[in-house]
Amino acid sequence: MKKYCKCLFCCCGGIFIFCGDLFADGAYLVNAQNAWVNSVPKSVVGASVATDVDQAYNENIAEFYNMVSLLAYNDTGLNILESFNIISGSYGVIDMPLAGRRRAGQNILNLDADVFAVYDKYDSNDNDYFKVRRQGASMYGYGFVNNGLAIGLSYTYSDLNSRDTSVDIDGTGNSLTLFSKYLGKSGAFINMGVNGGRINWELDKVIAGVENSAAYDTDFVSGQVNTGVQMQRNRFIITPQMFMRYVRIMSEKHTDDAAQEFGRWWYNTLTAGVRVDLAADFSSLGFLLRPSISLGAGYDLIKNGTDSVNVNIIGGGQYLIPIVTPNELALMGAVGIDVFYGFLGMGLQYKMDMRSNYLAQTAAFNLKVIF
Repeated sequence: MKKYCKCLFCCCGGIFIFCGDLFADGAYLVNAQNAWVNSVPKSVVGASVATDVDQAYNENIAEFYNMVSLLAYNDTGLNILESFNIISGSYGVIDMPLAGRRRAGQNILNLDADVFAVYDKYDSNDNDYFKVRRQGASMYGYGFVNNGLAIGLSYTYSDLNSRDTSVDIDGTGNSLTLFSKYLGKSGAFINMGVNGGRINWELDKVIAGVENSAAYDTDFVSGQVNTGVQMQRNRFIITPQMFMRYVRIMSEKHTDDAAQEFGRWWYNTLTAGVRVDLAADFSSLGFLLRPSISLGAGYDLIKNGTDSVNVNIIGGGQYLIPIVTPNELALMGAVGIDVFYGFLGMGLQYKMDMRSNYLAQTAAFNLKVIF
């Protein structure tokens, strides 16, 4: 295969150099350039964009590289990692065991609500860079079926946006989680959940002074099992656990304002992980204060899916965008503090999730009410 060496000014303001086959790293942009300059009849929808690309190629090479980077921006990493982040947050309801088994005369219904803010970014230097701010809320409740088993339902709403690059990103996420939590007399527990949701995306790019927008949906389904044991000695609580999570992400076919038709694609992962949570209880005047810290890691045992997104320029021309595959190893950590008084509880938490080239930071406030 023919080799290319180029220095491209990518859509996000960075510079990357590639020298390799046409599908390695950001080199797929050469195919996108050829599709637009050489393959688009001047009479079809998108012809004005093709004319602008051709003119920039002949008159302003830096602008040409920027235009091609915008037209062929790789948003697959955005879809995958933001879906991962929403799913991970939704499974916060099963991250820890029940506070205790139900005792005779104890209230059986628990309601919780969270508000959160997330800032995350990804940069592999392959024309897929993003910075996203996500804020939202989740509400969930569970009730005891018997002394050690509870079943519940959770809803999470997310608003996503980014104005930090040349691609303006807006999204709305909605997800539901059905879960169960079982706590044995020994402190051993098993929590399970199934989750499904959708992100409605809108991406806006300005190319040669003309706004180019695309709107589409990304769906996800997942299941997770957590199991471990909670041990308490005096005021100190330690909870080692392991988890297994399956995720399937599916992005629909859609067409942008430049008459580019982006094909459907999907992505699967099966992740195994371990985590340990440490906490201490301090009581005074009827209040219970509980600071905590958590450390963990996960690894994608299986990951597969569509190799690339097929892009057809209506009227002629075709190129492929490679699917971003996040690094298999994920690291996570959190610190928090909770306060309980009677049937009320509230808490603050800061959490980090990391993969190669990716970092997500979350701040959350939680309110608990027991009926």
